[in-house]
Amino acid sequence: MSSEKDKLIDELMEIARQKRVEIEKTEKPTWNTNCLFGTDSSSVKTNIRTVSSVGELVNITSQIITKEKSHKEANEVLGVNEPFEYGGFTKEDWISDLRTRTNQINLSEKKKELEMIEKKLDSMVSKDRREELELQAIAKKLKG
Repeated sequence: MSSEKDKLIDELMEIARQKRVEIEKTEKPTWNTNCLFGTDSSSVKTNIRTVSSVGELVNITSQIITKEKSHKEANEVLGVNEPFEYGGFTKEDWISDLRTRTNQINLSEKKKELEMIEKKLDSMVSKDRREELELQAIAKKLKG
């Protein structure tokens, strides 16, 4: 029978498994834009999927926010309500993709931390609980 400590470890391991799933989603994201950001004054485009600097992503985000604010002010001046798009995509789509890329860059540190936590938790599992888990794994394999 599992002790209270083993129950707590099981709960924490489940949280770690959920975090691992979140990490896997970040590694294989669904993009909302074509990820090609360019300024109006240049024909050169930056593929945000390949940007390795969070600072550069902050700069691009700042440009999107500034353009959206200018667009809103222009709507007010002209008395219209034209929706904002940049490169054919909404501000929300750009921000989502920029956030996704930022998370990807920060992912490596999160993975290391999660692996360390999982190792610590694994080392804390009692001998009885470890045997119980091994039996469950064997039963699962045998039952198909």
